[in-house]
Amino acid sequence: MAGDNSSAYSSLLDVGLYLTMHGYNWYWVGFACMISALFATVVLDLTRPRGIRLFHQIAAVVLTTASLAYFSMAFDLSTSSPEGDVGVGETSRTLSYAWYIQWIINLPLLLLSVLLVTGLSLFEILSTLFAAVLLVLCSIIHDYGANAYGPWCTVLGIAVFGHILFVLLVQGSRSAYAAGDDFGARYLLSAAWLALTLLGYPLAHRLVAPEARAAAALALDVLAQPAFLLFFLHQVRQIDSGAVCGTIALAGDEELAAVPSFAESTSRRLRRHHHGRF
Repeated sequence: MAGDNSSAYSSLLDVGLYLTMHGYNWYWVGFACMISALFATVVLDLTRPRGIRLFHQIAAVVLTTASLAYFSMAFDLSTSSPEGDVGVGETSRTLSYAWYIQWIINLPLLLLSVLLVTGLSLFEILSTLFAAVLLVLCSIIHDYGANAYGPWCTVLGIAVFGHILFVLLVQGSRSAYAAGDDFGARYLLSAAWLALTLLGYPLAHRLVAPEARAAAALALDVLAQPAFLLFFLHQVRQIDSGAVCGTIALAGDEELAAVPSFAESTSRRLRRHHHGRF
């Protein structure tokens, strides 16, 4: 078995598909970006009054997870063995499972941060978060599993990704614009940033050269996590997060209408905390 691992390792080196020290330097750059943004988020969080730090605390969790993931990748603590690489011939490559673990945690949290300000129902938000977890799991199975499962995971991944984009850009925007054109436009800007960045991952995933793939993943991770979160925190700096979360509907529109007191109070909170401000 040791001889087989050695030969597989040598094969990866021969075709130039094993990550070199130059590639690991990109992971160190990623760690520096994530940890710097984390410190900035903590400072911003401490400047906020207690009770309205929800969005900053979600951002801190996301950036802490990303920092740990990039730290483990930079130290080569999470690289899969050559036996775990997938593909045939020259498409084989080493993979870092810390990157996938990072996104199982962070993608639902990023979507949660954005969708919390829309007033969508709790079911719509939770179904989107579940779709995000399922999307990352499909990517893991596609990359680590047998090749026979690849097409099925691709189809399922496309379906759940389409659901995420529909909720984020269509349903979320419709709900946000109901609270005012200015609020809706600002929400759509944040949602479009996140959606366009997520659309870049399938393209980066097709890169075979390890240094190019590491650099592309880093650029997208920086755009989707520290850059996006700092921008989003700037956008929601005037929102009372406690009141915003109180507007999440626990039932559908028809059921909600049957409870006038709750519906009226929800509508008042939306107008008071959303209209003209983001």
